[in-house]
Amino acid sequence: MVEIRRDTYMTEPGGPAGPGLQRLAAALARLVDAVSG
Repeated sequence: MVEIRRDTYMTEPGGPAGPGLQRLAAALARLVDAVSG
């Protein structure tokens, strides 16, 4: 399980996704690639 602080990729409270979303998505993709071989 991965926990991610929502304020790193969206406007709080419950607002739209912000500019951090693309960076987060790229980081998660690299993580998945690294652990899946």
